[in-house]
Amino acid sequence: MIKIEVWQIGDSKPAPRFEVVGIKNDWAASLKKSAVNDEPNARQLMCLGFWEQLCSYIRAKDRTIKLQSPKPRRYFDFTIGDSIAHVVLFIGTRKSTFTCELYINRDKQLLAFLKEREETLHREFGPFEWFEANVASGLFIDYQVENVFDTSKYDEYSEWCYQNVLLFKKVLTPLIKEFRQLA
Repeated sequence: MIKIEVWQIGDSKPAPRFEVVGIKNDWAASLKKSAVNDEPNARQLMCLGFWEQLCSYIRAKDRTIKLQSPKPRRYFDFTIGDSIAHVVLFIGTRKSTFTCELYINRDKQLLAFLKEREETLHREFGPFEWFEANVASGLFIDYQVENVFDTSKYDEYSEWCYQNVLLFKKVLTPLIKEFRQLA
């Protein structure tokens, strides 16, 4: 059931206000509840297991990297010292890859600034790719493996992730600072 009211603020034109006061069934409520309370699936739990292992691996090697609490999802974020961008690790289960990327949220000028330095970035990273969407953009490198959830290889995978997070921070943090100074 919907309740309709007419509202007017000051001298504005009257406008309708709709309010849902009753729902014939609980479909919407049960859908919302299930989305919030769903247990992680097997893939999400395996991702969580890897992120927990990665955090332990990094803590044993380096106490200076700030780590978030691992969550059952395909990605793991690292700060880069500026809210304009961050470093993200991804587990690609379909293509069996690990990805390290610089994720730029909504700043196409930073992307253009980095593209002007593409040659320098290739010297530092080797082969990498750009990505650009309506909101996000950045650059990434992939690490192809046989099975991203092969626990016997977790130290190898963790070392790749750790070294690339360090590399991305070392190379990109000064460039982002330079970009900020020019802006």
